[in-house]
Amino acid sequence: MDRLFREGDWEFRLSVCHKEPHEPYPTPAYYNLPEGTLTVGFDFRERGDHIATVIYHKLPDGTLINARPKMLLIDGIQHIC
Repeated sequence: MDRLFREGDWEFRLSVCHKEPHEPYPTPAYYNLPEGTLTVGFDFRERGDHIATVIYHKLPDGTLINARPKMLLIDGIQHIC
């Protein structure tokens, strides 16, 4: 799934989509990220169609890092991780 995400230029595609956030929760300590980092998911919609679900870590300064795709819609097929 990560390879499909990287090779499909999804970061750019998602940057212009409607983004619906999931409820954030504290990131577990074993990720060794700064205290106060949250894990948050987003559903992305393009022309009303749900095309992706991606999980990120949101640092205390608001920066989103470590994109992990959980669902990608490619050529009409849902790829789920």
